[in-house]
Amino acid sequence: MGDLGCGTGQVAESLAPFVRQVIAVDDSPAMLAAARKALRPGHVDVRSGDLAALPVADGEMDAAVLFLVLHHIVEPAQIVAEVARVLRPGGRCCSST
Repeated sequence: MGDLGCGTGQVAESLAPFVRQVIAVDDSPAMLAAARKALRPGHVDVRSGDLAALPVADGEMDAAVLFLVLHHIVEPAQIVAEVARVLRPGGRCCSST
């Protein structure tokens, strides 16, 4: 499961009990520091990275969420294409603004 644009990790924390692993990605050092402080190691893998070039292998995720993220993006189509790359065939993505 991916929490892309994870911020302080609240969504990742909510998802973690229900999935094998959450990959939480953000490009803000301050947000990543807060997420690492708040999240239990093991269930959540916090990674630094740009949503346009996710630090995730092709097909590594079964599902992804972008919660309160896309309205900050100048080229959302580029981000959507990158999310499609990291989802396995048949994977799902949900976005909320």
